[in-house]
Amino acid sequence: LDGREAVLASHAEMGRVARSAFPRVRQLLPLVGNHDTWPYFSDDVQMRDSLLRLWGTGLSRQAASDFALRGYYEEQIHATQPPLSLVAMDTNALALAHMATAGEKQLVWLNATVGRLAAAGTSVLLAG
Repeated sequence: LDGREAVLASHAEMGRVARSAFPRVRQLLPLVGNHDTWPYFSDDVQMRDSLLRLWGTGLSRQAASDFALRGYYEEQIHATQPPLSLVAMDTNALALAHMATAGEKQLVWLNATVGRLAAAGTSVLLAG
């Protein structure tokens, strides 16, 4: 397997293991970090599309679109009281100098998103 195929095979295997170990879990949600893309530490739209096909079957249309476009998203976790949303970050954009502009945009989005959710009384699970 080349680098891209190896990374995707690793994701596919992790999904298989997680679904086997936790068969009642309804949603497995994608996150992008340092070794989740190929080449490593990259901002690759095609790679995010591949990850979305592997992991994103439980995402709303909006969250799936946001993940595919920019690598981060907010997703309401259903049937929780009080309401709970996952705020998924793309840690590549927060750690790499060549992605500084994307990281700054993500932090502006994060601040607005957490503010909106808090004002609505929604708890936030921040993951990245």
